[in-house]
Amino acid sequence: MIAKALCSAVLVGLLPWSAGAQPPTSTDLAGESVEAPPLPPSGERRERSDRAITDAVVAEIGADPAVALDHIEVETDGGIVRLQGTVSNLLARDRATELAEAVKGVRAVVNYIEVRPSEPRSDRALHQDIAAALDAHPAVEASDIDVEAEDGIVTLTGTVGAWLEMQAALRVAKSVRGVRGVRNRMGFDFDEQLSEAEIESRVGSALRWDALVDDSQIEVQAEGHRVTLSGVVGSAAEKRRAMKSAGIPGVEEVDVAALEVDPAVANGGVRHDSPPGQRDAELRQAVLAVLRADPRVDAEGLQVEVAEGVVVLRGEVATVDAKLAAGSGARTTLGVVAVDNRLKVEPREEITQARLEQALEAAIDRSPYLEPYDIHVVVAEGIAFLTGIVSSSFEKAEAHRIAASVRGIRSVQNMLSVLDESGPPGFDPYVDEYALFDYDWYKYEPPTTARSDAEIRQDIENQLFWSPLVDGQRVGVEVHDGVAYLRGTVSSWAARQAAAENAFEGGAVWVENDLVIDTGRGEEGS
Repeated sequence: MIAKALCSAVLVGLLPWSAGAQPPTSTDLAGESVEAPPLPPSGERRERSDRAITDAVVAEIGADPAVALDHIEVETDGGIVRLQGTVSNLLARDRATELAEAVKGVRAVVNYIEVRPSEPRSDRALHQDIAAALDAHPAVEASDIDVEAEDGIVTLTGTVGAWLEMQAALRVAKSVRGVRGVRNRMGFDFDEQLSEAEIESRVGSALRWDALVDDSQIEVQAEGHRVTLSGVVGSAAEKRRAMKSAGIPGVEEVDVAALEVDPAVANGGVRHDSPPGQRDAELRQAVLAVLRADPRVDAEGLQVEVAEGVVVLRGEVATVDAKLAAGSGARTTLGVVAVDNRLKVEPREEITQARLEQALEAAIDRSPYLEPYDIHVVVAEGIAFLTGIVSSSFEKAEAHRIAASVRGIRSVQNMLSVLDESGPPGFDPYVDEYALFDYDWYKYEPPTTARSDAEIRQDIENQLFWSPLVDGQRVGVEVHDGVAYLRGTVSSWAARQAAAENAFEGGAVWVENDLVIDTGRGEEGS
């Protein structure tokens, strides 16, 4: 979704792109089975028609446990995807957009989905919950943000210190069950004033080192604290990622209206002009810059070691979420082939067990994703123990993420039982910040399959065809007894993991991922 004028009044979650536009007529997909669109017969030209893009978006949303496809309609016109229907919360609405953007061939997404909470809540309750959530969030200075709620619509005013802090505050508000929309009227109060030349230089560096963005055809221009990105990227997901990467400290607004999406230039993450040399010293500085830009991570005092593309993180952070965020930020830095996260969680203040349990229970209760479940919380010596039953690994991961962000929690023992563990470890780097395999509790048991190896191979190649992050022509696929063997090269850790997910989505019961990461430094072992 394109975001413009972020420092001015923005209505998030209520309006389509064009005010006054009427929802398009769409094909109702409720109740249809979700399957990947078939590949054209061998030897024929493979094109991404609007019909095929619609089918691919339906398959992508339908495979996601967080968004109910049976209430969503999809239509594509000229590569522009329109989503219409209802969801129960703002997070699911945003996620539907991001899932659609992650389909190769999608140029943009217009989201007409309406948020209808499963349980209406009073504006007073919403105000209290959002204020409490902002106060508890380690990346937000809640004392500088005011909250108003009217008819389920929340307005945030006040000041923040960075663009990413603003995004964190918006997500906090969206993460409270019962919220129908969020208006952003926050401004900025920067600790450091940067010149336009400094902003352009730092934004250019951030884009250059982001493994999920090909910056070779992106131009950066700063005017005051406003950054404009123009040029061409290969996917709508890459456009969103470029906007996020450009939101460095000192930037108030990122305008990507002039950044065009042309699927013809999508190259599976392969850079046209990888940073010269990419020496480990350069890579270390790039990782440090990513950590310093993240408001969840206090990068001061952290040690970053790099040897042949392998990053080792040492030092102390205040929350479990900060540790996870640091690892994720390092992994998506161009040139990183592996991350050894040895960060130690040391809370900045001592909080009693009773207060920690109360804070964690309140945080879980606010979540729209966890609303249907009875999750029991116990905290002992800073360790949070979670027990109960949830529907899928997605909800289990969501509970883990919430516990990880609570100040005072040193580690999380996630013992939630999952009713449906049949799905593969889904992970899209453009949609999910953390993969299920980031959590020590995740174990995937390969199922049996009645499908032939040839059918599975064809569907895997199809999934690779629709991925904006993986160049399927550089990936060889073999399937034996349902096990997929991937060989070839990719340009980043994220692309390697995305290819594995494509194989699982194609029906593989297990994936032997022998893809080699080649970032321009020469081939790196995985």
